[in-house]
Amino acid sequence: MELNSIYYGATVIATKSSAAWKTISSTKFTGKRPNFDFQAYRSVIDEAFRDLHECGTRLNDADKVQFLLQGMEGDEARAIRHGVVNGATTKNNYLEAVLHIFNCIANDSIVDRKVKADRTVSAITNRNYSNEEWSRLSAEDKKKVRQLRRNTNGDTNTRSPFSVTDITQAYTPRSGQ
Repeated sequence: MELNSIYYGATVIATKSSAAWKTISSTKFTGKRPNFDFQAYRSVIDEAFRDLHECGTRLNDADKVQFLLQGMEGDEARAIRHGVVNGATTKNNYLEAVLHIFNCIANDSIVDRKVKADRTVSAITNRNYSNEEWSRLSAEDKKKVRQLRRNTNGDTNTRSPFSVTDITQAYTPRSGQ
């Protein structure tokens, strides 16, 4: 700590420490964001723990577990948090707690089932689907996609914006050709 404060300065260390505490308190894992899974959440929290360690703040495993669980929000994560807190080895051992959470997620826990259900419901959009994706959609889902596309475009006609009569009226051949 003293060597770091001499090299970096007290202000830099205080700023880094403050940023790390802010990261720990503001980073949340709900299990609902597909691009922010538990591994990404843990990476962010571990980086903040490393920054605190570099700034001279030493956290024991029990504190790390509490901060890790503090950021896990939602009803879906309640069962996992409960299992960690009530476990003999997980409540005071950070790595054991992380392994327990990974195992719960890998074993299709409540969080995963809820997330999968949410993703399938919200996955139907008016985006362009590949042929393979389109073939896997049910008839009802295809109908929803078509309806979403119509609503987005504000068009009730399912055909192209140009009709045959529009094209023939727009093109009039010159006489003598």
